[in-house]
Amino acid sequence: MARLVGVFIGIVVSSIGFVLHVVGLATPKWTVDHAKDHHSGLWERCSPKLCEHFALSQTEAWLHVSKAFALLGVAAGLMTIVSSISHGIYLTSKMCMDIRKVPAVLGVITFACVITCVCVFGIHMKSPVGFSLIIDFIGGFLMFVGACIVTVLGKPKSDNDDVTLVTHMY
Repeated sequence: MARLVGVFIGIVVSSIGFVLHVVGLATPKWTVDHAKDHHSGLWERCSPKLCEHFALSQTEAWLHVSKAFALLGVAAGLMTIVSSISHGIYLTSKMCMDIRKVPAVLGVITFACVITCVCVFGIHMKSPVGFSLIIDFIGGFLMFVGACIVTVLGKPKSDNDDVTLVTHMY
């Protein structure tokens, strides 16, 4: 039962991280220029009066790389959550496959994608960091932490769990 609680906690933490990552990549406050009252994100640049989407042909390569890794982070994060749920289902069934390493590997991949996205964008920033970039980073980190929780606390029960080791001294 404690294993299922651990898996459930890991799934909740990963899900919160996933939502934060999606919100972070969708909102246009990755950089904020307070002097000009402008802000921009992965998809658009905004002034007080209007927001304009980045034209695909006029966007620099580093921004395409950052967008690609953000979207790969979404896909890997979704796979992390699905594999964590699958692990929880396997724990409750008679077939107890040890797939707990799958969420951990996917969690590492997710976090690597988010870190790459944030770093590539951050290297090219000319304005201060906005809340969207921070939310995106926190979301990626939480997906990684949730996957680690599933891996560590969701260990399948082995046949030796009920056996107590007794040593005899002669």
